[in-house]
Amino acid sequence: MWLASGNNQIMSGFMVSPEQYNDTDLHFFVSWTADGFNATGCMDTDCQGFVGSTPPASVSPGSTVTPTSVYHGKQTEYTVTILQVAGNWSLIVDLSGENETVGYLPGSLFTGLASNATVVGWGGNAQSSSGAGPPMGSGHGPDEGDGVAAYVASIAVYDSKGNATAPAAGNVTSLTDAGDCYGASDYEVGKDDGGFFYYGGPQGCNH
Repeated sequence: MWLASGNNQIMSGFMVSPEQYNDTDLHFFVSWTADGFNATGCMDTDCQGFVGSTPPASVSPGSTVTPTSVYHGKQTEYTVTILQVAGNWSLIVDLSGENETVGYLPGSLFTGLASNATVVGWGGNAQSSSGAGPPMGSGHGPDEGDGVAAYVASIAVYDSKGNATAPAAGNVTSLTDAGDCYGASDYEVGKDDGGFFYYGGPQGCNH
């Protein structure tokens, strides 16, 4: 997920990146910038910015995350929350049924995000220096549904009073810049699970 205001952005979630981590495992990550990555920001703790919790949480930016979902089998869900607390952006993660505050990004790093976010987004990103796109999500398209396609669930946003609500469908726009490669299903609001959609696509696509 990511949140932004102007060219300020915070992004966090789970990714596979051989270039960043030198393996093909799933990793928890956080990235930030105050100027569209022109002169500020980085991934994880590659620069000064992110402040880890004391004592340390069981997971930190860059940590390997297991297990992962099984094709046509058990689906594993992890939760990431980015919440403004006392002017800073706290990063809260649930990997095992209990929320942990991993750390925070100081509000002083930002200009537009010093007070609030104006845009919030969820989904996937796929890129490769080789030209052929890697898989996004599970490597299957959103139309393949339960047990196959990756999904984002329990989507909610917080207001200034700390109340969490799922965005109304009419306030959510789907953006796909490589629709011949990857896709997303329609965003829906469920009674119990908040906002929800499937997303992803196969590897090997050129665009």
